[in-house]
Amino acid sequence: MLHIPGKFMTVLEVEQDALEPLYEYLKIQNYNNVYIGPEEKEIERYIFESEQPIILQSLISKTPIQKVGKIYTVTLEKLIIDLFCDKHLFIAFRYILSKRMKVFVL
Repeated sequence: MLHIPGKFMTVLEVEQDALEPLYEYLKIQNYNNVYIGPEEKEIERYIFESEQPIILQSLISKTPIQKVGKIYTVTLEKLIIDLFCDKHLFIAFRYILSKRMKVFVL
C-alpha cells in the first residue's frame, strides 16, 4: 500500500507586517481558501476539507532563506524541519518523513 497525501497546499511565509495586506490581496484576487496562521481546530475543520488551501504564516527572523533566480525561498533544511516538527499542519507528511528518516539514522 502506498501512502501519499493527495492534497495540494500552499504555505506562504512572509514578514509579520505583510500577513494582513497579503490576505486582503488574495481575497480580492478571488482566492477563497486563505488562512492566516491557523490553529489546530481550524486546520482540522477547514483546511483539510478545502481545495488547494493557501496558508499564510509569519516568517521567523532567523529562518534560513536562499535566492533562486529572482525569488527568495526557504532552504531545504527548513522545509524538512517544518514537515517534521509541525504536528498539525503537516500531519500526513510526518508519517512519510518519519519512515524515510529512519533510513538515515546512524
